Amino acid sequence: MNFLDYLRNKGYKITAHRKAIIEIFNSNPLRLYTASEVLEEILKKGHSINFSTVYRNLEVLEDAGIIRRSNLNNGINYYEINGEDHHHHLICLGCGNTSTTGYCPAEEIKLAVRDSNFTPVDHKFEIYGYCKKCKKE
Repeated sequence: MNFLDYLRNKGYKITAHRKAIIEIFNSNPLRLYTASEVLEEILKKGHSINFSTVYRNLEVLEDAGIIRRSNLNNGINYYEINGEDHHHHLICLGCGNTSTTGYCPAEEIKLAVRDSNFTPVDHKFEIYGYCKKCKKE
């Protein structure tokens, strides 16, 4: 999907800052970024931008459906591209690193709750544990 065309078709302005933020997410589509990490990546590329501009643009891109926000166990907001691949996160309790898995228990959960007068429409699934590096320590 061309996110810039998508934004344009939804009536959003295409700014240099929005382009830069989308490029960051497109460069590593499975990675989770904090707003600070997005700022750091954009500054590395030589753009002039401040934290509040990054944060406001992340909100706009989230509202537009281009990125999604996750608030993991540590209370920090993480952002990722709202791509086609369905995945869930593995979060290390030692170092905080995240990775992804394609495993999804949603269908099993739907079957488990079908008699409870409840219809799931969305879900988030996060697995907490220790990565190889932290497990060795």
